Amino acid sequence: MRRLGDDRISPCSKDAPTRAFAGAAKKVGIRGNLHILRHTFCSHLLMHRVSLRTAQALAGHSNFAITEQYAHFATQDKTEVADKIRL
Repeated sequence: MRRLGDDRISPCSKDAPTRAFAGAAKKVGIRGNLHILRHTFCSHLLMHRVSLRTAQALAGHSNFAITEQYAHFATQDKTEVADKIRL
């Protein structure tokens, strides 16, 4: 992106966000790509007990099965619930 003089910023290329993230991640020692942010967002929704249907809508997944892939992150929550109901 580049400034045009006032507060406008020129349109960026399709790959600019990916390149910007890669450069920033490398500087701070994070491995992964821009998609990791999307993955983290979906995982955190489910860890905070947001329904799968709501997570699907927020993530823009067209297929429910895609959202279900993130449900494995709720395993710890399932263990905690099981511990609470043990007699």
